[in-house]
Amino acid sequence: MIKGFLYHELEADVPADDLWEVYGTIRLAKVVMELIPHVILKVEVEEGDGGVGTIIRTSYPPESSGPKYSKQKFVKVDNEKHVKEIQVIEGGLIGLGFSSYLIHFEIIEKEKSISIIKSSILYELKDDHIDVISLASIVPSVHVANSVVKHIKESKI
Repeated sequence: MIKGFLYHELEADVPADDLWEVYGTIRLAKVVMELIPHVILKVEVEEGDGGVGTIIRTSYPPESSGPKYSKQKFVKVDNEKHVKEIQVIEGGLIGLGFSSYLIHFEIIEKEKSISIIKSSILYELKDDHIDVISLASIVPSVHVANSVVKHIKESKI
């Protein structure tokens, strides 16, 4: 079993509470769908209200080279620590040899109007599927972080 960890950190000049209003709720799916349709085509809530146990189905653009969809389950939503964890439970990289794929977001207040968005991916890959390891990517989480920051700034104008 191969285990991996990918990480990205973005400093944003928006308050942590404003970021968490998006990241900590189902609004994240809606904002992402609107702002980066070239990365994520559609997000549908299959079950839940955005809290722990919520299941979403994400569809990717037909021209993308990877999987066409994935189902994810919110396994942690900590409103005090501003932490959200999303486990891929079907499709996505799970169908291509990954046995586990967890997306972790953490919002940290650095100063009153400056925050840090920490995004990470923790994955496990079956040994006989080493040829697909390059599909694990933090890039979608980077697009999400930049898009959410832009959305918040534009909605404050």
